[in-house]
Amino acid sequence: QARLDRLEVGSRNMLARAKSRQSAMLFFMWSGRTNGFVDYDWRNKRASAQLTAATAYPLFAGIATPQQAQRVAGTIRASLLMKHGLATTTEDTGEQWDAPNGWAPLQWIAIWGLRRYGEKELAADIAGRWVEENTRVYCRTGKLVEKYNVRDGGAGAGGEYPVQDGFGWTNGILVKLLAIYPGLAKQRYEYTHTECRPSLAHRTRHEEVLP
Repeated sequence: QARLDRLEVGSRNMLARAKSRQSAMLFFMWSGRTNGFVDYDWRNKRASAQLTAATAYPLFAGIATPQQAQRVAGTIRASLLMKHGLATTTEDTGEQWDAPNGWAPLQWIAIWGLRRYGEKELAADIAGRWVEENTRVYCRTGKLVEKYNVRDGGAGAGGEYPVQDGFGWTNGILVKLLAIYPGLAKQRYEYTHTECRPSLAHRTRHEEVLP
């Protein structure tokens, strides 16, 4: 019984700390000017002015308010959504963690976070664009890659090394999105050295099986 009591006290302490962190994040990292969540520069005690795809993380974690989630969705739609998915930032610097690169984990964070707050249409739109480009590159080259150019199409670029082939997070998130949106899986994607039919993803991007 004493052990159970200690566990209960520990659990209450952890919940209190989690709520404290949530309050701090909502206070310091929400930007009404950006209409999104941003990094906080604790040395200079100011919020960053840079919008990134990480703005969706509080939605993924379920700590944003419904009103904040709605505004984040609008910001994503207006500033980060490109032809083939979400750009990492709004800045094109030649670095790999900036535009026009899109990364699978950030697509997943945004899609799941938006779904969590009822923004299912935008989530499905992002998924459809991302799956379409993943599979288009696969049909043409026979491989998935670590990052994609969500503005112009094809593999991403920039950074300190050549774009990597394969990559677990691209593979896993593609499979998961095909499971959530079965309409996107109706087409057979094969390595043919040619383009897959891009219209199928657009026609079926709103079909899903998970609540």
